[in-house]
Amino acid sequence: MSGQGVSSWLQKGYNEIKKLLGVALYFWVLFTLFAFHKAILNHDRNILIPLGIALINSKLMAKVVYLGEHTRLNRRFNDKPLIYTILFKSLVFAIILFIFRVLEEVLIGLWEGRSLFDALAHDHPAISQGGAPIAIAMVCIIMFVALIPFFAYREIEDAFGYELIRDLLFKKNLSDFKIELSERGVGRQLGDEKLSTMTVVSKNIDHWYYESMGDVCGPYTMLQFVELIHKNKLSGDTLVWNESMGHSWRQLGSIRI
Repeated sequence: MSGQGVSSWLQKGYNEIKKLLGVALYFWVLFTLFAFHKAILNHDRNILIPLGIALINSKLMAKVVYLGEHTRLNRRFNDKPLIYTILFKSLVFAIILFIFRVLEEVLIGLWEGRSLFDALAHDHPAISQGGAPIAIAMVCIIMFVALIPFFAYREIEDAFGYELIRDLLFKKNLSDFKIELSERGVGRQLGDEKLSTMTVVSKNIDHWYYESMGDVCGPYTMLQFVELIHKNKLSGDTLVWNESMGHSWRQLGSIRI
């Protein structure tokens, strides 16, 4: 194996480990919140054991998610909109997460000398009162909802690329990101269809557009556009476009009108 191949393999392994740690961190936060919530409800001051089990469960759950995303589970809805995959994964892993939670409660209960039924009833009084189906359903629904943003982020990251999402969230402000995106030729969030429509409308006419809160405003003639500038309705950071710019949106402060 060449030095370049080894370097590429190591980099790929490093990226996979980072993703695995990110998944483990999310589930650790989730399990830890469950542990604190349970301790508050039960007035339990002995929180160390639940926190330790939460740490172990988060690592196990991260591995389960990792394996799940490298099986057919990850390709089940490839021919459907992304929301199908997000909801399906959230449902499947909510059930798995619920099983982990039950095992956690059973282990803690057995450690404290309680029976299996008493261990479950201690944390879910509804079970001892005949409300087991409702209690189980509510816990699963809470976990399902908690997992939707997690899998939404992972699927969007997979669709657009890790670097692109990381830059948007952690490295660059929105204006700079949109400018760079347009310069790359990737296309803006507003979509190529809107840009194509504007090009048709403004053909052979000097029309201007600007972006405000994610919406395209325009078309404006040159005189109308200059009037907007004089009224201070546009700032130097405002993204503007006309047909002379092609597919690139630019900041108003970077052009001469």
